[in-house]
Amino acid sequence: MDCGDEIYEAITQFAKTPDLYGFKMWLPPSAPLLLNRTVVDIGAHEGSIWIVDSENEQLVICYNTLELQRHFRQPLSSGLVSKCYIEERPVHHKGIERYKDSSSAMDNLHGQKTQHQISVPFYIA
Repeated sequence: MDCGDEIYEAITQFAKTPDLYGFKMWLPPSAPLLLNRTVVDIGAHEGSIWIVDSENEQLVICYNTLELQRHFRQPLSSGLVSKCYIEERPVHHKGIERYKDSSSAMDNLHGQKTQHQISVPFYIA
């Protein structure tokens, strides 16, 4: 089983539990290295894995490559990552401040400004 398969298996197992904050324990040891390498390879500063909460009302960051934004909650009613989830399609946004659906909540929390965003939905049936 390669690391991608191990991450898929970890997410599948994790999705069966209600504990959004215990996600990292489900990841195989090689997963953080792969995820961090992917962020570097695409030229990003950080990357997050979001999981929808059990009420299907919010997306929650359960893994972040910089460990900055873990447990941040984004209502499904706002933000581009929520739009990606709801529309079930990947998106790439440049200059996201131009998009009316963007949310600055996470930027405000950390005093940063997001310039570009890539979001890819991942579903487990």
